[in-house]
Amino acid sequence: MKKTILVLFIIILLGSACCLKQPIIAKHRNKCVVKDTSVKHCLSSHSIIHNDSSSQLIERNTIKSVLDVKTKDKLMALSTIFVPSAMYGTSCNQIYTTYYDFLKATYSRSVYKFLKTKRVKRVRIRHYYFDPNSYFEIKYSQNKIRVLIDCDYNILEPIHPEYEEVFTVLLDKIKTREIPVLFFNEYKRFSFVYKSDQNIRMTIDTDNKIKYLEVKYEMPFDILEIKYNINIPTPVIYSYFNEIEMKIGDPIIFGNFSKSDYTAEKVIIPYRKKYFIPLTPISFEDNYKPLDELQNVF
Repeated sequence: MKKTILVLFIIILLGSACCLKQPIIAKHRNKCVVKDTSVKHCLSSHSIIHNDSSSQLIERNTIKSVLDVKTKDKLMALSTIFVPSAMYGTSCNQIYTTYYDFLKATYSRSVYKFLKTKRVKRVRIRHYYFDPNSYFEIKYSQNKIRVLIDCDYNILEPIHPEYEEVFTVLLDKIKTREIPVLFFNEYKRFSFVYKSDQNIRMTIDTDNKIKYLEVKYEMPFDILEIKYNINIPTPVIYSYFNEIEMKIGDPIIFGNFSKSDYTAEKVIIPYRKKYFIPLTPISFEDNYKPLDELQNVF
């Protein structure tokens, strides 16, 4: 009898441990992340309602700048230029992203060819505090493709035939943990449009936090992103930047900054070197050399 009870007790413990190790994914925004009670809606009487694109392929040009607090505050005070862009009743949101080490898995020839040809940089799942949806995203170059998913990694919308196999395979491998979690990040995003023009979106990300294994790290700066329609000539965009710089009285230095590249250089690579973990690539573009673009930004 005692042996039977002991065996049952061990089984229960093992079952509990198994459940505790289940990967976190956005079942709903309230159930998969620890809610920060300080997160509030950002409301403005002159906010522009943002019409989110339903397209799975998001093509746009993006340039970024690292900001100190003083410059960030000056930019956000330009209310006639940085017009708040509201979605789900708020122009700010808390964003939670899980990045996956997708190159550790094996693939069919067609899937590998897609990933290699696109030079995929990141595979991630993203969800938002004020948005009921979760997105599985494949990011490459300046573009990304995404699809709505549920908590069990099921796809919730029709997929373009070009992406169907890739999405299905990657999600299945995430579900079975053949593709492991690489790192997590979260930050607060303020969204704007340039003078009410929805073809030019501007976001400022603050309180950027990273978690890699047991390492927790906070970025010591904020990030400005300008995202504009690929049909808008770049010289036109830069003329807008000149106007912004004149109004705030400070230069804004733009560069090819990436949160995930920064995480690799400042967190992941130092950790792997410290504990003699092989520096295996985490994207098709990783070469583990100093990030020249990042140095230019600073």
